[in-house]
Amino acid sequence: MGYDVSGDGFVKITPTLLSTPSSVSSFCLKIAAYTKQTATAQEWIDQIEQLLENAPAYEVAAKRTATWWKNYWDKSYVMIETPDKTIGYRLTQAYILQSWMNACGGRGNYPIKFNGSIFTVDPGFTDIKQSYGPDYRRWGPDYWWQNTRFVYHPMLKSGDYDMLRVLFRHYFSILPMMKRNAKVFFGVDGAYSPETSTIFGTFDNNCYGWDRSKLKTGEIANSYIRNIWNPGLEMAALMGDYYHYTNNKPFARDTLVPMANEVLKFFDNRFPRDEKGLFTITPTHAIETYWTGVVNDMPCVAGLHYVLKQLLNLPEDCASAADRHYWKQLQKQLPAIPQHIVDGKTVFAPAEKYDAERSNVENPELYVIFPFSLCNISTSDKQIGIETFKQRIVRDSVGWTQDGQEAACLGLTEEARSNVLARINNSNPHHRFPAFWGPNFDWAPDQNHGGNLLTTIQDMILQSYDKGNYILPAFPKDWNVTFKLHSFDNNVITGRYQDGKWLEQPKAKGKYKIIVCTK
Repeated sequence: MGYDVSGDGFVKITPTLLSTPSSVSSFCLKIAAYTKQTATAQEWIDQIEQLLENAPAYEVAAKRTATWWKNYWDKSYVMIETPDKTIGYRLTQAYILQSWMNACGGRGNYPIKFNGSIFTVDPGFTDIKQSYGPDYRRWGPDYWWQNTRFVYHPMLKSGDYDMLRVLFRHYFSILPMMKRNAKVFFGVDGAYSPETSTIFGTFDNNCYGWDRSKLKTGEIANSYIRNIWNPGLEMAALMGDYYHYTNNKPFARDTLVPMANEVLKFFDNRFPRDEKGLFTITPTHAIETYWTGVVNDMPCVAGLHYVLKQLLNLPEDCASAADRHYWKQLQKQLPAIPQHIVDGKTVFAPAEKYDAERSNVENPELYVIFPFSLCNISTSDKQIGIETFKQRIVRDSVGWTQDGQEAACLGLTEEARSNVLARINNSNPHHRFPAFWGPNFDWAPDQNHGGNLLTTIQDMILQSYDKGNYILPAFPKDWNVTFKLHSFDNNVITGRYQDGKWLEQPKAKGKYKIIVCTK
């Protein structure tokens, strides 16, 4: 791996140093990066020099780049005005800058790193106490699913499907390793996606444990994630959402269904049924917060309900009759969404059974709202969701906390408003770039924080469910907005709302009607 540099008017001083004979006011360099493995060093040199020789002229490259960015910014946008012009400017700025960071870091061969993306710098500039090298990232070089996902959820409404496919391509490429995980660790068929994994699909070594002398095969040293099973369900759910936005049938047949089937097969084979024939998911965690006595945790139960619903809604030609029969049989074996009574009111529960001791700052009971959208403004149990949200233990507006989009999905305008206003104030004081969030729980710029900011703003403006597209379901009525966002069935919805009136009325094609929520 390396690069080659050339430029007109430059002289090679050493193999790694170029210089101009005299001072210049402008110059142009061509830089070719090359990662292919070759049989010999000379073959690598020959190929990168050929790549550099064939590189376009500056004028051609500049025009091509400008065209790409123009198309990118035309594809989707959100511009907000508020009574306080500074706040509206900063909200719009935050949305644009986070989208720009996604575009810069999201088109490579691997997913965006949640702990800094490609923008990490020497850690001392973020925290003077951190005297490590410039490659430092808190939580290391591997992928943590509960963090990675936040970067990608807003890409549905922004139409950044090319970047979403990078995520899907990566996880689908390691499906054989995920199947091997299930077989070696637990002796069952199916696919097991660890919460933390290397690019190869194996466990993060620090989590699995360097010293295995006292651990059994498959026993995870990191007790926080030892029995977390929902990452595979979340990946399948996000793939299902992508299908409903794009109607990409080849993707559904070749990627979504094979991935989902293997994840479902893991649950089918890994966990027993009770006397009623229903899943008994234990041992399990309710994310990293509840560890002991947990049976049928909300993230897994809601995930199973959501994924099977998505699969059964696929067109007939996207799956076989055998697939559909299997999904219907599994659906009959699902336990109910966990609920319990608190202070005389029905609320969603972290699990069917669990010990109350907490080990982290999460609200797993709200996974039925996000990422598995089973309770929202369009459902009959919305009030249960609202009551659950009001009674939540953890309340926050930084990093990977999900309060903003949960509030928006329940139509809680003031809670969503306060969340995004808090989020735009999270810039790191040691960096001039306004979107250098955090480091919060992770590292700067915190891509969890930026991803959740985008998702919350989008959900305040547009939510799409079976009954239609809900416009401004949690958007303050004293704010103005001009937007272009994507929805189901390849819909692109634009609108301009100003001073309580629609200057451009939102429209949509197909069966998903527009439901305006401004009254």
